[in-house]
Amino acid sequence: AEPSGEIPWTIPNLLPEGLLLLGGKPKQGKSWFALALALTIAAGSTILDTYQATQGEALFLGLEDTERRLQARSKQLLSGMSMDPSGIEFATQWPTLDEGGLAQLEAYIQAHPHLRCIVIDTWAKVAPHMKGRSQYEEDYAALSPLKQLADTYHLSILAIHHLRKTQAHDV
Repeated sequence: AEPSGEIPWTIPNLLPEGLLLLGGKPKQGKSWFALALALTIAAGSTILDTYQATQGEALFLGLEDTERRLQARSKQLLSGMSMDPSGIEFATQWPTLDEGGLAQLEAYIQAHPHLRCIVIDTWAKVAPHMKGRSQYEEDYAALSPLKQLADTYHLSILAIHHLRKTQAHDV
């Protein structure tokens, strides 16, 4: 945190800097909301009629989408809004973090000094493959380098995580 104890925000009172997980069941609107956040930052606009973003760049990793679908969704979200989200880039493929994905993210961040937000849709698509640990330990170890990136470069990394529909045996 900041020395004054103030939370550094990407979108004040809505999206703090750091690593954030957005979890929920599939088809609940997580991807739509994350895309709206990224577009809001890229346009320096307002979201939910309340939260004003300072304009910056956003990287949206839509790893379960096609370019066409992301463009269609963006168009739908932007209709009726007077915003120009010129600062957004999309990628529909990215290597897993342990196979060059983390280094590639850091290189992207360094090449884009105005980057404020990275959305990873979904976490499972970039998560490293680890064996022999509990799910909690695996996730913690795998997410730590992303948190470090977010903290080092003062940006928000929002990772979307689908929670299983079926009941899990291990709570």
